[in-house]
Amino acid sequence: MASSELDRIVDAVISGAHYKYVSPDFVRRVAEGESDKGKSFKETIKAVKNKLHQVGGAYQPGQMNYGQWLKQIDEVAASGDEADLRTTCAMIMAHHASTRERLDFIDVFYREIFAAVNRPASVIDIACGLNPLALPWMDLPTETRYLAVDIYQDMTGFLNGFFRAAGINGSAETTDVIEFEQPGHVDLALVLKTIPCLEQVDKFAGKKLLERINATTLIISFPARSLSGRSKGMLENYEAHFLDLTSEKNWGIKKLIFPNELVFIVEKEG
Repeated sequence: MASSELDRIVDAVISGAHYKYVSPDFVRRVAEGESDKGKSFKETIKAVKNKLHQVGGAYQPGQMNYGQWLKQIDEVAASGDEADLRTTCAMIMAHHASTRERLDFIDVFYREIFAAVNRPASVIDIACGLNPLALPWMDLPTETRYLAVDIYQDMTGFLNGFFRAAGINGSAETTDVIEFEQPGHVDLALVLKTIPCLEQVDKFAGKKLLERINATTLIISFPARSLSGRSKGMLENYEAHFLDLTSEKNWGIKKLIFPNELVFIVEKEG
């Protein structure tokens, strides 16, 4: 499809209320995949919106009140009460399915993961969602640099406000999370429940991502249950898929299993 036609599709999609904050580069990637299927202009727009819902919108079904939440973050951060900050962050994370599913075991989740890796001086969180709000549970050194990337501009704007208010050495950027320019090597990359979503857009996205991430250690996870709560066979299927993705790599791999999440700790170096 001609570039001008793709531009029209992207403009039509992001002009709607539901997708106006999505990275135009990511929308274009989705549009490129859908435009080669013999659909009309209107059918392609509908297909792109459906795909964006599958990979992002379905995980935040309610209104994301970023302005209100940032005011609450500002207040509790200014008070210096760590318990109140955790309570507020947990309340906000409950509005995104990916982080909500982890709240019941968030303490043990990060305790076990960070007990198994070296203390990172730099972290990248890919397709982060609201996961950076879990930083109070990660117990990272205060000087650790934390870069969060996602497809939603309003979300990354909120996260930058959170980093400032909480005094975290972090930044958030909006990008096409399948192919983006990583600013340099990091000690640790978080790829939490990301690969299955991105592979709905590009079936090779998982392999591309694992190859391109410039990090010593990767924390890669997969859901053990669907958004509807179905779990039959998911853990086994995702473990087999991950082992297939890494079968040609001489990487160190350790598996952790949590109530509804399968985690692999991957040592690409060292």
